[in-house]
Amino acid sequence: MKVAMVVSHLDEDIGGHEYYLCRELAALRYDVMLYTSDRNVPGYPGYKEHLKCKEYELAGFRVRRVSAFLQVSHIPLMPGLSGELRKDKPDIIHSHEFFQLCSFYSAKVAKQLGVPFILTQHGYKKPLNKMLWLPYWLCEKTVGKYVMKHTDRIIALTSDVKEQLVGNNVVESKVEVITTGVSTELYSPSADSILPQYGITGEDKVVLFVGRLVENKGVSYLLKAFAKVKEVVAKAKLVLVGSGELENYCKNLATQLGVSGSVLFLGNFPQKIMPQLYSGAHVFVLPTIYKEPFGIAAAEALASGVPVIASNLDGLKVIVEDSEVGYLVSPGHVNDLTTRMVRLLTNEKLRANMSQNARRRAIEKFSWTAKATKIAEIYESARKAS
Repeated sequence: MKVAMVVSHLDEDIGGHEYYLCRELAALRYDVMLYTSDRNVPGYPGYKEHLKCKEYELAGFRVRRVSAFLQVSHIPLMPGLSGELRKDKPDIIHSHEFFQLCSFYSAKVAKQLGVPFILTQHGYKKPLNKMLWLPYWLCEKTVGKYVMKHTDRIIALTSDVKEQLVGNNVVESKVEVITTGVSTELYSPSADSILPQYGITGEDKVVLFVGRLVENKGVSYLLKAFAKVKEVVAKAKLVLVGSGELENYCKNLATQLGVSGSVLFLGNFPQKIMPQLYSGAHVFVLPTIYKEPFGIAAAEALASGVPVIASNLDGLKVIVEDSEVGYLVSPGHVNDLTTRMVRLLTNEKLRANMSQNARRRAIEKFSWTAKATKIAEIYESARKAS
């Protein structure tokens, strides 16, 4: 079966949901072509060599980059996608996010070709930036309305997303919840840590954050909580992996809090290096304050056997089983975050138990092989019904 996977952006250094799904579908012997734009993932600036390649093979599937003559916020405009899809005549078209124009193009071509159209909805909340509310609303009422009307099946990454879709007049029987997965082979407690290369010693207690340095990720709250942790755990170190618009602000805040000597800003790393960062951590923290469609970094930490402290938000509470693999805390609550970090950093027995539970939960709940198999079943069912 020829599968057209359509996504607005793909950064091979980051990987992500669509990358792993395509890889596993290819392993199940589906003929997969991933169509995406030639633009950077927002929040990850800088030239990427792979963006100039028109078509190439990657991890068992093929990637085709379609020219985007303009990008508005997170939405690339690539009208040439329609012609590419019509030319290739896939047996099924699978796109991501109803508000993306690439999903609109995909839905139209699927209708023209008479093939099933599948949509994965990662999240369903207004953007944090109020300047984007009007464009989001317009997309929802125009592009999104058309996409939703013409989907054969919708995959929601969380139960809350499903509830919101159904609440907006999507037929409930069309929607199935399948959370994203994690590569439990790549992310493992056995990976050799590279943190000693950055001055981390065996006596240090490492708190790790992985993500963009933007307002929604709550890094400022983490820094404030970490300053309080340092008062109790002298050997605590905070490692921040990622970049973003608040990087300089966060560096200045660390200095103001008097902890700059214990905070490492390491920037971005290729995906293949990431397991070696997780494996050197004692605790992983994801203090998102607003929304998190699915906290893939939290799932990667679990697979690496690292206890996770995360905000009690949809997309994180489906990953973190409170008091079993880590803790859920109130978003933006510095004292709550401090208490949980201190507890895990100072109680080795508790941390070891949660580490074992974390690895087991990742294997049982988030294996990509199992996720791809479920999605393949949706493909087969949709084809039979079309």
